[in-house]
Amino acid sequence: MLGIACFSPWGIAESSSLNEITRAFIFMLLKLGVVGIGLVLIETGLAKMRLFRLTEFLGAAFLLATLGMLAYFILD
Repeated sequence: MLGIACFSPWGIAESSSLNEITRAFIFMLLKLGVVGIGLVLIETGLAKMRLFRLTEFLGAAFLLATLGMLAYFILD
């Protein structure tokens, strides 16, 4: 919440009246919801990108294993 308040300071209560505090609380929940949705979208996108790159990692692992076996049989 401190980061959200630092980077988006609108909606902070300027007095201690109940109306201002209620309005600030609603703004705080809205800002927290927007940041939460953004974080979920970023995390989901990164997970999908890692899944698509899995074939590259498996291909590299297979290539290194094959080269290792060839080197073992040639040097043995």
